Amino acid sequence: MPTFLITEGIKIMCYSGEHLPPHVHVFYYEFEVLIVIEDLAVYSGSLPLRKLNKAKQLIKDNQEDLLFLFNALNSHLRRKS
Repeated sequence: MPTFLITEGIKIMCYSGEHLPPHVHVFYYEFEVLIVIEDLAVYSGSLPLRKLNKAKQLIKDNQEDLLFLFNALNSHLRRKS
């Protein structure tokens, strides 16, 4: 479960053994939210609004790297052609 980024108390992590859609876990103190990497939708959980907006911006700014990391850690989810 690599930590991708920590800033301003926000911790963004990506786990192996996950499920679709590709998402990250974002922590801020006692709060946790799962955010879909591609469209920044909240999958579950909550954060204070300012921190949620900051987390979404960080994810947007690092979208390509986060998708790569999620796919590398979750190769079992790759579509078979």
